[in-house]
Amino acid sequence: MMIRVGEAAEAPSFQKAAFKLLDDTQLRKNVRHATDVITGKREIVVKEQQDWQQLRSAASAIKQHTLEHLDRSLLQFEASCIAAGGHVH
Repeated sequence: MMIRVGEAAEAPSFQKAAFKLLDDTQLRKNVRHATDVITGKREIVVKEQQDWQQLRSAASAIKQHTLEHLDRSLLQFEASCIAAGGHVH
């Protein structure tokens, strides 16, 4: 499967577009800055939570349960969404 960037049929492949962007030093600087900010904010939140590991474990268990019962969860979500007036596509 060929992944194209952009809507035109002539758009470069993802790999070609990515390599071109790797030469953009300002973009790389911006991404690094954003990553550093996000990492820094995460560290602050982790330090504020005494039970951080317990929260992570609970979230992991919820995720695993949801994935094991995804068919049922999606049907339940659909019913709840429709009951609230939403549309599921």
